[in-house]
Amino acid sequence: MKTSAAAQATAPTALSTPGLVVDLDVFEANVLDNNFKFPTVWRSSLGTDYRLPGGYVVTFEGMYTQAIHDVKFVNIGLKDSAIASPVDGRPVFLGSPVQLRVNPAFTSVFLVTNTNRGYRYSLTGQVRKTFDIGVDGSFAYTYGTAKDVANGVRNSPQSNWEYNQVPDVRNPGLAYSNFDIRHRITSTLGYRKEWGRGYVMSVSSVFTGASVGERGQVPSGA
Repeated sequence: MKTSAAAQATAPTALSTPGLVVDLDVFEANVLDNNFKFPTVWRSSLGTDYRLPGGYVVTFEGMYTQAIHDVKFVNIGLKDSAIASPVDGRPVFLGSPVQLRVNPAFTSVFLVTNTNRGYRYSLTGQVRKTFDIGVDGSFAYTYGTAKDVANGVRNSPQSNWEYNQVPDVRNPGLAYSNFDIRHRITSTLGYRKEWGRGYVMSVSSVFTGASVGERGQVPSGA
């Protein structure tokens, strides 16, 4: 895979602490795929409203999002492992940190590239009504799922790779996203009063409750 020649490399800075030895010939590099594209998704939604007796309005809506170009982080400075864990088959990396490097001069080489894996969907039902006394209210429930390879919410390629807990660091698979909200309820209540000479008073409140979504587990150790 081609990578940009404009690789970002940083070297440790020597400190003045007595007895501290710093190797200035060791670097960490971030490289960008020449064909990298900014995140792009396909999103479709479909909804409908039904008016029921008594002035109630019921709404149903579904939304689906598919990743076209999502972000992916790979440490290509790490040697491949030919040893698999007998417990779950994940690759096991043996040796010292230097022995694991493709190039001993680079602690890590993080490639920022794309993947088309990842999706999210949500289904929402809502009922609402406006009363003659100026009161209106609504209640909605949403069920959804979101999965991605790497959500890219952290501030550097290193942290995006390091804190993406997956069984195989060289081939990260789909996992529940940070944006996964399995269950959510939203309710509103409002009151509107018109006074003379164009004065209007309105009071409203909103309540939202949501679950934290699903969480994947990757035990440490072989």
